Amino acid sequence: IDAGGDDTEARLDSLRLFNHRQVLNAGLLELDEKIDRVALETALTTIAEVCTETALDFARHALSKRSATAPAEGSATFLIVAMGKRASRELSYGSDLDLVFVFEVLEDDAMRLVEAQEYFVRLAQRFISVLQTSTREGSCYDIDARLRPSGNQGMLVSSLASFERYHDTSAQIWERQALLRARPVVGDAALAEAFQSLRIGILSRELPPDLGDEIHRIRVRIEAELARETHAHRNFKTGRGGVFTWNVRFSTCSCATVESILSSSIGSGPRSTSIGSRSSER
Repeated sequence: IDAGGDDTEARLDSLRLFNHRQVLNAGLLELDEKIDRVALETALTTIAEVCTETALDFARHALSKRSATAPAEGSATFLIVAMGKRASRELSYGSDLDLVFVFEVLEDDAMRLVEAQEYFVRLAQRFISVLQTSTREGSCYDIDARLRPSGNQGMLVSSLASFERYHDTSAQIWERQALLRARPVVGDAALAEAFQSLRIGILSRELPPDLGDEIHRIRVRIEAELARETHAHRNFKTGRGGVFTWNVRFSTCSCATVESILSSSIGSGPRSTSIGSRSSER
């Protein structure tokens, strides 16, 4: 896939064709019983990670053509963090991608912080467009960035420091739970290490004494606001007794030790090859 060509539509189409063909190949292998469900989910996740890395290169190239000024070399870094099924390598057919965008300015300079955030917001917006805009070849993935600090009300891209402040002061129980499945997939290696260290620190904090009541409150809210079940309608994902396992996952977290978190495949497993050694945006 040529991420640096000049024909934008052709490049987008090539990415979509690659995605569709690889997903089809994985599906045919599953139908022929050549791979099991775990191998299928791993394959679909790998395809998504290749597309993610390529889409970020597309986005950088597109911004450079528009004369967008990237942060000076050595001054700022950028990271894309996968959440949910993408993080735990459990993607299925038609899965959207839950992503969080993080950056860090390497010098204590308020002006550079603002400039870097402005650039990285544009980069993230362009990246999302590359993956989910429909062309004649369709689209690759829908992107869901609502797991970022403050959800839709927050900035699309957060500095690592603001991400930490948010989890220190404002984050809800379910937002802490979401970090159980969070994995850096594309971006700067040092920032990925810093994010993982912060993530483990947040997960290792003492859980609140009213955890059970809070889990129950949010579960009831999910059933009421998302499932909206009636006698004639059942929601098998978010309804009562459905497959949505938010409360099960966090109940498991409430019993987990720090050692089990540190030894989890997400917390300490091999990182995606998309994590590079770049120290700055080019």
